[in-house]
Amino acid sequence: MNYTEINLELNKIKDTHPNLAAFWKHYINIKKNIFEKSIENCILQIDNVKDINDPSFETLLFIYLLNRTI
Repeated sequence: MNYTEINLELNKIKDTHPNLAAFWKHYINIKKNIFEKSIENCILQIDNVKDINDPSFETLLFIYLLNRTI
């Protein structure tokens, strides 16, 4: 099921389950926005890395973990 289909299904139950439908619509929209921002960041990163060496896996892991703790 894709984003549009999920929204259609949630619209079908909004009269009988308004709180549940509203909660899931809000949650899915937040996740969709985060995913879209991640795609934008990935595209920017692809454009930026064309002229630099590939970092080691350990360096990438360190950066990821550091960002998760901040």
